[in-house]
Amino acid sequence: MTPWAHRDAVWSVQIGVGANKGESEDSPSYEWIRGIAGALEKYFDGGNYQNYCDLDLGDDFGRRFWGAENFVRLRQIKAHYDPETCSTASSLFSAIDGGRPSQQTH
Repeated sequence: MTPWAHRDAVWSVQIGVGANKGESEDSPSYEWIRGIAGALEKYFDGGNYQNYCDLDLGDDFGRRFWGAENFVRLRQIKAHYDPETCSTASSLFSAIDGGRPSQQTH
């Protein structure tokens, strides 16, 4: 097990699109990037870099962000050390508790 779940990956690729604030997620910009990502999906191992919020990951985001083994271990650690979610990393721990990662603006 390693803290970086994607250590053995040959490539790390980021796909993104610029969108205007308040732009609907069903706009042509979002649909275009989803089409590109979908076409390339078969070439990747399904992992995602967890520091880029991607709300399109669905219910499988934990495995994709941290790897299956790491995600199980993170949930165990979180349950032991922060069962009341007192940590300031609330988005992360909400996701580990079985919620979805949230897109935070700073």
